[in-house]
Amino acid sequence: MTLRIPSPAPPLSWGLSSSSSPPLLLLLLLLSQLPLGWSLPQTFRVTPQNVEVVAGSDVTLHCEVENQQGNAQWTKSGFALGFNRSIPGFPRYTVLGDEAASIHNLHITNVEMSDDGEFQCQVTPFGNARAIRHAANLTVLLPPTSVEIVGHTPDALITVKAGDSLTLECLIRDSKPVSRVTWYRGQEPLRLGKHKMVKVEHNLLFLPLSPSLSQIPQDDKKETSPTDSHLSSLRSKITFTPTHSDNGLDYSCHALHPALTHSSEQLTARVTLDVQYPPGAPEITGYTEGETVSAETRKTLTCRSRGGNPLPEVFWFKNGVQIDKNFIKHRKYAVNEYEFEVQASDNLAKYECQVSNVMTSEPKIAEIQLSVHFPPSEVAINGPTEAKVGDIISISCIAENSNPPSDVTLVISGQTPPGATSRTYKVEHGGWNTVTNLTSYEVRSIGSDLTVNCYALNQALGSTKIITQVVRVLPRSRSECVRVCVIFFSFLVLFFVFVYFFFLTLFCPCFKRKKNSFSRPRLTHSLSLPFSPTGPPDSPVIMGYEPGTLLKKGTSKRFSCISTGGNPLATLTWFKGAQELPSVTRHEAGNAIADLDIVVSESDNNAEYRCEATNSATEEPLSNSTSLSVTFPPAAVKVSSDPREVTANTETTLVCESASSNPKANVTWWRDGFEVGPGRLERESRAFGGFTTTYSVKVNVTAEDNGAVFTCQADNQFGTTTHDAITLSVLYPPTWVKKPEKEISVKEGSSIEVNVSAQGNPDAVTYIWRRGEEVVKADSFLNISSVTRDQTGTYTVEATNSQGTAAANLTLNIKYGAPISSISGGKNLSVGDTVTLVCQVDANPDPDINWVREGYDFGRTEHKKHVSQNVVEMTLRNVTVEDTGVFICSAKNEIGEAATASTAVIVKHKPIIDKSAKYQKAAAEAGKEARLACRASGAPFVHFTWYTRENTPIEPAIYSRFDDRYSVETSQLVDGLVTYESVLLIKNVTNKDYGFFECLAHNTLGSSRTAIHLDITSRPDTPLDLKVLNFTHNSVELAWTPSFDGGLPQKYRVRYHVTGTARYQYTDVYPENVTTFIVTTLRLGTTYSFSVLAYNTKGDSEYTEQDVQATTSSTAPPTDTPPTQAPSARISGLIIIIVTLVGAALLVLNVALVACFIKRRARKRLTASSDKGSSKSTTIEMYAPSSYTGTVTGETLSSISEKSRESYTHEDSADEYEAEAARVTATSTYLIEQLEPPPQYASRPPPHILPPPPSHNDLNMDDAYDDVRRNQYNAALDRATAAGTGGYGTLGRRTTTPDHYNIPATDPHYPLPTRYNTYQPPTHAPLTAHTHSLTQNNGSLRRNAPSKLHFPKDYIRNGSMNIPVSSTSSPAGGVAGQYPPQSPTRTHPPPQPPMLSTFAPDAVQSPAGGGVPLEHRGHLV
Repeated sequence: MTLRIPSPAPPLSWGLSSSSSPPLLLLLLLLSQLPLGWSLPQTFRVTPQNVEVVAGSDVTLHCEVENQQGNAQWTKSGFALGFNRSIPGFPRYTVLGDEAASIHNLHITNVEMSDDGEFQCQVTPFGNARAIRHAANLTVLLPPTSVEIVGHTPDALITVKAGDSLTLECLIRDSKPVSRVTWYRGQEPLRLGKHKMVKVEHNLLFLPLSPSLSQIPQDDKKETSPTDSHLSSLRSKITFTPTHSDNGLDYSCHALHPALTHSSEQLTARVTLDVQYPPGAPEITGYTEGETVSAETRKTLTCRSRGGNPLPEVFWFKNGVQIDKNFIKHRKYAVNEYEFEVQASDNLAKYECQVSNVMTSEPKIAEIQLSVHFPPSEVAINGPTEAKVGDIISISCIAENSNPPSDVTLVISGQTPPGATSRTYKVEHGGWNTVTNLTSYEVRSIGSDLTVNCYALNQALGSTKIITQVVRVLPRSRSECVRVCVIFFSFLVLFFVFVYFFFLTLFCPCFKRKKNSFSRPRLTHSLSLPFSPTGPPDSPVIMGYEPGTLLKKGTSKRFSCISTGGNPLATLTWFKGAQELPSVTRHEAGNAIADLDIVVSESDNNAEYRCEATNSATEEPLSNSTSLSVTFPPAAVKVSSDPREVTANTETTLVCESASSNPKANVTWWRDGFEVGPGRLERESRAFGGFTTTYSVKVNVTAEDNGAVFTCQADNQFGTTTHDAITLSVLYPPTWVKKPEKEISVKEGSSIEVNVSAQGNPDAVTYIWRRGEEVVKADSFLNISSVTRDQTGTYTVEATNSQGTAAANLTLNIKYGAPISSISGGKNLSVGDTVTLVCQVDANPDPDINWVREGYDFGRTEHKKHVSQNVVEMTLRNVTVEDTGVFICSAKNEIGEAATASTAVIVKHKPIIDKSAKYQKAAAEAGKEARLACRASGAPFVHFTWYTRENTPIEPAIYSRFDDRYSVETSQLVDGLVTYESVLLIKNVTNKDYGFFECLAHNTLGSSRTAIHLDITSRPDTPLDLKVLNFTHNSVELAWTPSFDGGLPQKYRVRYHVTGTARYQYTDVYPENVTTFIVTTLRLGTTYSFSVLAYNTKGDSEYTEQDVQATTSSTAPPTDTPPTQAPSARISGLIIIIVTLVGAALLVLNVALVACFIKRRARKRLTASSDKGSSKSTTIEMYAPSSYTGTVTGETLSSISEKSRESYTHEDSADEYEAEAARVTATSTYLIEQLEPPPQYASRPPPHILPPPPSHNDLNMDDAYDDVRRNQYNAALDRATAAGTGGYGTLGRRTTTPDHYNIPATDPHYPLPTRYNTYQPPTHAPLTAHTHSLTQNNGSLRRNAPSKLHFPKDYIRNGSMNIPVSSTSSPAGGVAGQYPPQSPTRTHPPPQPPMLSTFAPDAVQSPAGGGVPLEHRGHLV
């Protein structure tokens, strides 16, 4: 056995001094005595420790060995990982550290759930050193995947009724180890108040409960995940009874897990409670119990109900009948204001305010009863309306329904009669009737009737109603007069007898003597009467108050002090305590009376009111007193809080002290319609015999109580309550109003803007944004422009005031594209090797990474993705030659385009020659140059050797043997991988060169041969592998593989046709050398068949044997039509000049025409001025009024008379009328428009003729001369027409056949010629003797003796103009003859001499020879 000391150092390196040599020698001596093979023991310098790590992160298990002699390795759950520090088969495992220093730290990247377990660091034995091992547990932490409140969506609103039990169940899914949970009520956790034992899978847990919810049980149960046995879920239930204070609060459960400790992510689920609870009791304002209101005044009653969810409905009822349901909901209360005019029926009416919501089974009610003063509704006098002198009559006056009762007074003839009595009694609505009766009243003769006045005075309202009734006094009868006279004279006789005896007694001596003898003693007695002595009055008596009666503050009261007797009568004085009060003493019927009116106040409580009576006979005043008992409410309440500055989550005391009141006030605190309490009550005696009440309550305040209004109410049943409120100012640290989002994802280069806000008290809140320890910005607004990927991270914003700080985290996730940072491949592999291709991408978000190689079977590859590092590995095991090729790594995320990178896998193999037709043939004409290509793939590098037909190698050394016509080009790598190509060039080809040449491809792994045939040029071979690459609605893209080109440049032609038809279409491919082509101008949704051929100068190949088919899309894509531009609205300058000149010329022309017209009008007026001396009044007098019921104006008559007398001697009169007719289109202006049509035309449709044009307005209606001419002219035309003669129309034109818009005269819709007085006379009948002769057929009139105007009998009837109709047909067949007359025809009177009249004799006699009577002839109007 030998001694083995590892790595001993030379003795000289020990550095021992000479003094240490003896101990060293001793040590060597001892070591030499040890048995052979002994060595120092192996120990752990650093032992592995248990580690918890979050899945997806990296971890290192430390292991260091002291005096290591054996080999070190790690085991996982008993499985040895091997001595190779790279740990094959476990790519995520690596042993790190200096192996020479015995450091063997196991590093695991991207920890997965499979890594959970026990790891051992082991060192094998060596020699005498024993094996050592030490275990450490690696616990993989998986945070919960989700948190939810079962049965509710996130942030759901849960509606629950106050008092109902509510169970919330929180489910925290799939974590390792099982999560814990904390429940929150609002912002406050349910703190530890009491403990409740809950058994959870045989584990006893202590669950904390909130002090405010100390009775809430919490039940937590663990469940195993159905998807992974290593994962656990937790269900936590709380059951509680919500109250109104929970309304609007959030209840949330927060997942607690070690994996979330260092993460900014919080897993929380929350719901918001919508707690329905009943409203507070209604409060009525606007009326105080006991208050009196007057009728016919406006009153507003307000009912307010605080609290309640939902806010209540507020309705008003009067005596049980709903009267108003218009209420308004505010944020915390509902109110209904009912405004009305007070009526007598409102007295004692009960007004109820009812509030209710879904939580009230019965409405909550507050009620008042109105007290209304109203005057009497009616005052009436009952009694006779007449009476005789001496009658005894009864009269009564009644004032009905008054409150208070009216004072009714009867006054008869100005005097108040004695003996009237009054009584009152109640009626409905709390009113009173007052009746005053005068049962016996003698009617005396006062020379007039009795006037009875009844006065009804309502003193409370100060209103008086008066009603008067007159009683007629009747004279006495004769017998009554005699009886009265007898009685009168009887009384007169008795009077004289009395007077006689009086004087006899006074002056007769006997009677005097007798009288003196008997009356002396009495005389002495009678003389003493005028000298009665003074005396004091009786003690005063106070009326109007019964001691002990409670009086209410504010009421009016009258006290009366009465003192009887005394000589003189007493003087009364009122006192309140020692203070003299003003009063007036009046004397009535031996009594002294003094009234005192007061308005009761709180100072009157227990106050003594004293009345003193004095006169000259009293030495001391006589007095009487009474003490009042007064109830009064507290005048005010005083509120305060202790401490004055309240901090959140502390206790404060609210103190309310009421002012003095009687009786004692009940003081309460209220918030949102709910009473706050209980509290402490204290009472003390105060002024005026009242009491003060102090009530204090303690309240635990939170931040949510900031701004809360607490109202103190003092009520002593007086009828009114006294209120005051205090608004809490709670100091609390900031709470978030607008919190930043947990995560913001933006593209790189974008800008972000984040605005946060927090509220606190005090409200001076400062903000700081941090990223780690770096302060980014000191503001609530974070703005980062053009973010970059290195700004990714967690930002913390802090809101701070004097009370604390609130923090929130924002994770900024910068998204950027997916560039491939690295890619690895495998080259120079041998068949059967294993290679791993690694593609690493730097991208956010994580991209989709794929390996792509066209035509490659990935079925036998192994893929592994490291999500945390964006690495994809692909392993190829047992590689073969087929695995050689380019693999493309493609990475793409939502940002940008896909990124690609390629790597090659090259498997070493002997050359494989491409024996396709393209490389097996060559062609050239004699004397030309031939090119023979040999292509082979192989690895490593492929070498080529060419041989002639004689098997002679063609090498540079022997080129001369072939006359230097043969040469071989240097081999080229054509695909960048393993495909090489060698080219044999033959110059000046001869016939001997035609035939086969051999190509040998070889490398270190082997060789391959092929024969290539050289021939003369020919047509090309048929192309190969025709296929469809793509198609659209009108095109198809084709691709093919070229074949042997015959030694000449080849081109291609595509043939296609609609499948199922034989009609082919052809197109040559351009450019000529491409092998892909797009066939266009195809039809929508049509199937086509395609084939292709190759051709060169020697001919065409065959078409491909199998056609390929493709169907175009059936829908065309939308086209973007560019917006059309409207042509510019540019007007050339020339056009503008032309338009301007034309406008100026028209303006000058118009001015000239106007000037001409004015000049012509002036000339006409000058001509007519000679006739204007005619008096119209003279003409009017000549016309007798007609019996016709129409209207004839003086102007009309004057015009007619003047026209009748007009002499037309001017030769140009026709011209003037022609000019006049040219201006006038409506001939007559004398008929009244809108008259009834004649009966024969009443049923016919209106004529198709337009109303007269407005040109008739150009006539000068004030021109008398023109009027005369037109009237005379039209009258003559009318007479000519009535006679059936021809003539001209009123327009001065000959009108044979009227042309009204081309309507034939036989048409039933032909317009009547009388429409707007457009008259069409016949043209051939001669004028009668009664008409003016027409000298010319041009409308001009010649002077003739004037005759009466003549109208046919149907021309004017009942104010309407009819068509002049003849009983016989017109000679010309005119229009007038088309409609037979419908009115009766009467006999004409004998011809009359000419006369001035507005009536015309018939121009045409009827068959009966009768004329038209005057009453049937109309006025010309």
